[in-house]
Amino acid sequence: MNSTLFKYLSCFLQKSVVTTANCCQMLPIQEVQVFAGLYELQNIDEATQVVAISNVQVHGDYDSQTLTNDICLLTLDSQVQVNDL
Repeated sequence: MNSTLFKYLSCFLQKSVVTTANCCQMLPIQEVQVFAGLYELQNIDEATQVVAISNVQVHGDYDSQTLTNDICLLTLDSQVQVNDL
């Protein structure tokens, strides 16, 4: 891939991620990975979990012109290990 896209994501239930619908429509699902636990973009270490996406669900009323309902639910291929920090 020629360019890299980074978005801030909110992870919940260890297997789902919420992000923007705008982000979800920009790349094919097979090219998207979630990097959980990553603190610095240049420093992927042993604490970083790399997880593929199994499903993308964009809000049904998303409007790309106005960015109304700009929300997307990503389902992860596997659960993310969550700690107490």
